[in-house]
Amino acid sequence: MDTDITAEMADSALYVGLAQAKLGKREAAGNLQMARSLIEELHRADPGNAMYHEELAKTYLFAGKAMEALGQRSTALAFYKKSMGVYQELKTQDKNSFEADVRMEEAAKGIQSVSVSRTSETRD
Repeated sequence: MDTDITAEMADSALYVGLAQAKLGKREAAGNLQMARSLIEELHRADPGNAMYHEELAKTYLFAGKAMEALGQRSTALAFYKKSMGVYQELKTQDKNSFEADVRMEEAAKGIQSVSVSRTSETRD
């Protein structure tokens, strides 16, 4: 399959999944899984491709947001942490990457939000 088409399909599935999650639709998980599978495949095939690396980090970040919206906090936390790790790798490759800085901050906020939610749940 053409890599550009695969990347576009992954991006489309990601945004559809995120929108579905915000609407509380359980179907979101399938679209998010498709997005992750496609971008992970592209990244494995060409690990030096900076765009695929960035897309992988974004996919994990958005999957975290979607799982948080669906109330799946443990899964959201795992995705936020994966996203943070990939963005940290990107940051070591490009210390001036404003995009990585902004997205790492988003991932950190997600980790904090989910962690606080999980802590308050265990106290109830």
